[in-house]
Amino acid sequence: MFGQLYADLRLALRNLIKQPALGLIVVVTLALGVGANTAVYSAFKQMVARSLPVPEAAALVNFGSPGPKAGMTSTTVAGSHDAIFSYPMYRDLVESDQRSLSGIAAHRHLPVNIAIRGQTVAASGSLVSANYFNTLQLQPALGRLFGTQDDRPIGEPKVAVLSHAFWRNNLGAATDVVGSQIVVNGVSLQVIGVAPAGFVGTSVGAQPQVYLPLSMAWALGNQAGTADDRRSYWLYLFGRLQPGVSAAQAQAELNRIYAPLLADVEAPLQVGMSDTLLTQFKAKQLILTPGAGGQSRVSEIASDPLTLLIAVSLLVLLVACLNTANLLLARATARSGEMAIRASLGASRGRIVRLQLVEASLLALLGGAASIPVALAATRALLGLMPPSVAPLLEQAPLDPQVLLYALIVSMATVLCFGLIPALHAARVTPQLALKGAGSQSTASPAAARFRHTLATAQIGLSMVALVVAGLFVQSLNNLDKVDLGLRTDQLSAFAVSPGRNGYDQQRNLRIYDEIESALRALPGVSEVSTSRVSLLSDSDHGTTLSVEGQPRDPGNAISSYYNVVGRDHFATLGIPLLAGRDFSPGDNADSSPVALVNRRFAEDVGWGTAVIGKRLARGEQSELDIEVIGLVADAHYDQVRGPAPAQVYFPRQQSGNLPSSQFYLRSSLPTEQLMPSIRAAVAEVDPNLPVENLRSMPEQINHLLVVDRVVGVLCAAFAVLATLLAAGGIYGSLSYTLSQRRREIGLRLALGANRARVRSDALRTAMRMLAVGGAVGLLAALAVGRAASGLLFGLDGHNPWVIGSAVVLLSAVAMVSALGPASRAARQDPVEALRES
Repeated sequence: MFGQLYADLRLALRNLIKQPALGLIVVVTLALGVGANTAVYSAFKQMVARSLPVPEAAALVNFGSPGPKAGMTSTTVAGSHDAIFSYPMYRDLVESDQRSLSGIAAHRHLPVNIAIRGQTVAASGSLVSANYFNTLQLQPALGRLFGTQDDRPIGEPKVAVLSHAFWRNNLGAATDVVGSQIVVNGVSLQVIGVAPAGFVGTSVGAQPQVYLPLSMAWALGNQAGTADDRRSYWLYLFGRLQPGVSAAQAQAELNRIYAPLLADVEAPLQVGMSDTLLTQFKAKQLILTPGAGGQSRVSEIASDPLTLLIAVSLLVLLVACLNTANLLLARATARSGEMAIRASLGASRGRIVRLQLVEASLLALLGGAASIPVALAATRALLGLMPPSVAPLLEQAPLDPQVLLYALIVSMATVLCFGLIPALHAARVTPQLALKGAGSQSTASPAAARFRHTLATAQIGLSMVALVVAGLFVQSLNNLDKVDLGLRTDQLSAFAVSPGRNGYDQQRNLRIYDEIESALRALPGVSEVSTSRVSLLSDSDHGTTLSVEGQPRDPGNAISSYYNVVGRDHFATLGIPLLAGRDFSPGDNADSSPVALVNRRFAEDVGWGTAVIGKRLARGEQSELDIEVIGLVADAHYDQVRGPAPAQVYFPRQQSGNLPSSQFYLRSSLPTEQLMPSIRAAVAEVDPNLPVENLRSMPEQINHLLVVDRVVGVLCAAFAVLATLLAAGGIYGSLSYTLSQRRREIGLRLALGANRARVRSDALRTAMRMLAVGGAVGLLAALAVGRAASGLLFGLDGHNPWVIGSAVVLLSAVAMVSALGPASRAARQDPVEALRES
């Protein structure tokens, strides 16, 4: 048996070497289809379907509690408002007598400044509970991790655990790091250990460099208020199920503990909450969801777009499969004479089928191997579109053994499934054909030709789907690029500094901001400089409750609004028009009466219209309206490009208390890349221990915000082009082979006086029929896909006529160009030579 397989393999190799063109086309087709699919599957696996690198990750569950949360709420990339809890509630749950979970852990992302060995860097930290690593069942790479001995009172213990990547990249994997001191946000901490390699936290996109005790949150400047504030929601919780306990059982037990805490402890604290909201508050329940992949909004946000990309890449793969099947069928038909001779010499049908499948398997292995560099290149291209917080997840993805196995399985399945039909076709050839001296032409049945045309027609339909979907997302991205943001982003650069993370007090922070502004204004080419608390167009927001003149000031009637704390000349720097009143001035300081500006949307929402000057408001639910509105500005987008500009209130920086961090904006005639060294030098001159964070141009910032839309648009367009090219190859190959099989018939028609133009038009009509059928079916499928993906589109629906019309025109042109070559060649042939060859 093995000897026959070895002989078949040697023969298959000889055949491929003798006729390399067709084998090369099959390998390239498979490499493109499988490589593109592998790259997208890899991204999906790492960003959506990735499990935490911890023991028995399937036993982890995430906590949620949908419903009203009155008070202060603060979320991160780890999840939405439904997933956050107060610190006291966490302590209540972890100290309860529940028996379903072996541990309940808490965590919270925290931007930090790290000073170690004479260098200060802006980094990412994670506040974690003392049982965080124990619940994950992790072991340290060096030293120890947090444990029960670190579950100390608030403000203790002053210890830290470094991430493995930070230890390796920033400290050279020094073994003497344990016991050394590290300064985080101005607080000196002792390094007690290094986290295991490969562990980057429990939130995709956060990637902390240092892990800090949760009890240090207030000392490190992360939280306002106190540790016993039950109306401050900011923590994310997860747990590990005990062996044999289901998530439903654990959820039921925890809710028996959670419900009394809400009703008896927390409900009485909800002062001013309406009866309806209070009823909803008391009815809240704990929800346990699978936690194997950690907690992250990145996975949620990326799930639908990546699922769509997988669907489009599968279309490309299917087109490649159909192209491969067409090529293998053409090869089998061309070799039918050879197979007939083998059958006449005693070869069984099983042996002939096996020989064909061995050749197909060899092509599959070569195609799978060739798909690996294609997947690597595609992933590198994908990395270029990803934000820095997500890109590291994909850096090693194509080298993942599971991804490589996926590529091999897809290649083998593709060729074996679509190579089986040609193999069976070859096995049905009768030995009499060889004795009659029949060539390949005589064995090409009309049924085989129709089947090849059907494959090419299916390719056209799939390409139509890919083109329409790509057109929809490219148009959606174009619509996003044309949104009027209400501000000028050209020649605008942005960066942030966080002196509060160095432990500086309020006065020093404000003085640093003033000095940096002065230093930036002195830079060549810089015309305007200002600051804001919120980083604009970065998916960041700050909300507050306001009592407003003209609105009832009874408890529970406060208005929620976005707000920002801005420096002098903020609106001039960003190009936001001042519609009425005045801008903030140097006189609007801590010693003067509080003032604010509002945008048009806010004024309309509260019923002020344009008569806002002199109106009064207050933060929170206060009876005294102590803030005077001095100006009205035009609406401008705040955190997102999608949707309308929200209602906003602006407060002056000098009247807003402590600002631990601030975003700087400067308008310059020089490009951001040229300004970068000067900006860093200006900040270092003010404070050499103050890192510059996220220095980029505003167009780059917007590109970062729209990364999902750009990835989907670019990849869909690339996949559509690839599918269309493969379909064009399918049309060309199918028509070329069919016409070559009809060479004698066409030569006879020409010899009898047939018009060459008629011969060409007959061939083109065959292509037109394939285009009409495939295009119609593809359009119907494209409309269904467009409707399903409409939630991801902006400014258009899933059946945009311009997109559909453009796809039809483009695919028709490609099909006709592909068919024109074979048709013209058939019409130009010499009838005498055609008859002589037959």
